[in-house]
Amino acid sequence: MLEKDFVEMLQYMETTEHAIMSCKGMEYTQGDLKTDRLANFYRLGNELNLDPKMVLWIYMKKHLDSILCYIKQNKEYSEESIEGRVHDARNYLCLLMGIIKEQIAETKA
Repeated sequence: MLEKDFVEMLQYMETTEHAIMSCKGMEYTQGDLKTDRLANFYRLGNELNLDPKMVLWIYMKKHLDSILCYIKQNKEYSEESIEGRVHDARNYLCLLMGIIKEQIAETKA
């Protein structure tokens, strides 16, 4: 892949992932996107006595499992495309960084 094509792909991915994050974020935060972007991870973590990072890992792992299946079998088994799985996995990594930064800030406070 040419560098210019790769850069275009990255820009497309960022735009697409931002749109996905905004859309799904409203649902997952139960409409409280602006107040607490990470609320669902903390809410379920509290319910299950888990660190919110672990909750995020569980959610992300299903996408990683689908990606691994695609890599091994070169086949999609659900309605969600491999591209969608990759976008979701990248978004979860961004959300993970948000939780990590928040927890580090809490320990310094």
